[in-house]
Amino acid sequence: MHVRCNSIEYAIGSSTILTGVSAEFSNSGVHMLLGPNGSGKSTLLGIIAGLNSDYSGNVKYSQMDIRSMSAQKTALHRTMCLQNLAAPKGVSGETFFHLVVGATLSQVQEQRAFELFDPMTALAVDGLLKKDCGIMSGGEFQRLYVAAAMSRVLWLQSMTARSEHLFLLDEPISNLDPPHQVRLLHVLKQFTRIAKCTTIAVVHDINLALKWSDKTTLLSKGSIVSAGNTGEVLSPEILSRAFGATFKPAAKDSAYLECDPLCELLNMSLQSIEV
Repeated sequence: MHVRCNSIEYAIGSSTILTGVSAEFSNSGVHMLLGPNGSGKSTLLGIIAGLNSDYSGNVKYSQMDIRSMSAQKTALHRTMCLQNLAAPKGVSGETFFHLVVGATLSQVQEQRAFELFDPMTALAVDGLLKKDCGIMSGGEFQRLYVAAAMSRVLWLQSMTARSEHLFLLDEPISNLDPPHQVRLLHVLKQFTRIAKCTTIAVVHDINLALKWSDKTTLLSKGSIVSAGNTGEVLSPEILSRAFGATFKPAAKDSAYLECDPLCELLNMSLQSIEV
């Protein structure tokens, strides 16, 4: 699915959140939104999802303006993992899967939706199906949520015989330890290729984005600083401009970047802090 945002403007009262945002997304791999806190990443993702219509400009799914689409039709075209969704107490992982997908795990399997890819196995969450979501760790619930959302994409594709789909994730690795972060991003890349969906994810880790993102849109203060191939967008020079901080290679000839320490960023020393 081709998604186009045209001149998006959004404000809350006198506070401008997004200004003049125009961007395009397609099924050309994993696309990530990065930027400082408060730069408008999650707001933009919510607008793309159709969760917020109180903005100027327009968003189109393959030439269809989402404002003209019913909530039901929009839901058939996109799946979204929300940020910090509260784990429902007293609800098993299996029931939660049903709520997210709109079908039971057995129905999804009978429809052969997992024929090419099984998100539950890929993210190692089969063992969580009988567990109460309310007693899962934050990381366990997040992995289950993403796996169920991936399953929803595959289920809808198998039921409608339509491959086009928009998959949105708002900070999908925020509660995960480093090994699970890497595993989820690896699985996300595999899933995007196999499902041929348009995947857009909000993340904060620049080095993980450099490794796993194909395309990146970098925002700062509600505007797009740069967009395109990740290696070009996330250069030390562009990042330094977007974050107002100095980025540099972690070591000679290293692909990883590091930022100067917090005290230097704030232009102060530890000695100036009163205890």
